Amino acid sequence: MLQHRHCFCGKGFIMSAPESLSLTLSRSLRQEEDLQRSEAHMEPDLQSGGPQSRIQIMEDELAAKNMAMEELSCELEEIRAADGVQQLQDFEEALKQRDEIITQLTSNLQQARTEKEEVMREFLELTEQSQKLQIQFQQLQAGEILRSSNISSTAADLLQARQQITLYQQQLGERDAQVRGHQEKTQEQLLLIAQLQERLSEAERVSSALGNCFQSCDPAS
Repeated sequence: MLQHRHCFCGKGFIMSAPESLSLTLSRSLRQEEDLQRSEAHMEPDLQSGGPQSRIQIMEDELAAKNMAMEELSCELEEIRAADGVQQLQDFEEALKQRDEIITQLTSNLQQARTEKEEVMREFLELTEQSQKLQIQFQQLQAGEILRSSNISSTAADLLQARQQITLYQQQLGERDAQVRGHQEKTQEQLLLIAQLQERLSEAERVSSALGNCFQSCDPAS
């Protein structure tokens, strides 16, 4: 596929390589037509002039054609040079974008891992607190049974024990809900880390493909 490259022509105008080449060829054709018209005007002089005059006219025509060919060759070389510079600039820009993408993905991945560690730490703390509440709840139940079996226990003691049990049950339910919430958040963080790792791998594959493409397109390789 022909890719449009750009080069500078004239006083600051930017023109693609195919456009510049077309302009150069058109200019060469116009010069050729001017030479042909000049030959047509000079034909009577060639027929009427002497041998020396005809030789001079032919030398002038040859010099004009050589000059036109030299100008065309110079412009073609400029087009090739500009096209090579544009290819290098495009490749450097692609590498820059790749590096920015990899940097961003790496930062996101590191942040996701940090958040995962924090979630796991909170999860372990909540689990430990939940276990402590369960032990306290069991101890309260055992104490209530003992107090209920004791004739000297009063109704107030039983009511207080029941209230404490109810309170611990509520706290235990809240802790369980928090634990479940952190479990869901942990799953989300794991999924995000997997997605970021996949995107990072894709960016590295694109980088490798760009490097191979540049090496294959480099005339010096």
